[in-house]
Amino acid sequence: MLKVLADTYVAADSGHMTLLSLLDLNAAFDTVDHSILMERLWRSKSIVGRSWDWLKYYLTGPSQFVHFNGEVSAIMPVTYGILQGSVLGPVLFLSYAACAIKFAEECGLSTHAYADDL
Repeated sequence: MLKVLADTYVAADSGHMTLLSLLDLNAAFDTVDHSILMERLWRSKSIVGRSWDWLKYYLTGPSQFVHFNGEVSAIMPVTYGILQGSVLGPVLFLSYAACAIKFAEECGLSTHAYADDL
């Protein structure tokens, strides 16, 4: 919050106008597509080697099923979502949302991002 306020003061001192637009993505961590995230991380070359292998397993390894009233559903892979509360959650989400941040910056806008708040 202090960074946003400081940027507002700098803009005002420079004679520029400030427009604040806040985007709080509802259930954002649940909507992250693993294949898109992995593609973006691969292209950025930010994670390589054993770290890449570990992250790929971390995202593609989990599966889920439903057990209700004595019946069990088929086991399905989890292809969307990042664990909330995990240390990696905010970092992975920001990597996923980086294209929106990059687009805003290419338009000459200052951006601030934390977890699922842009």
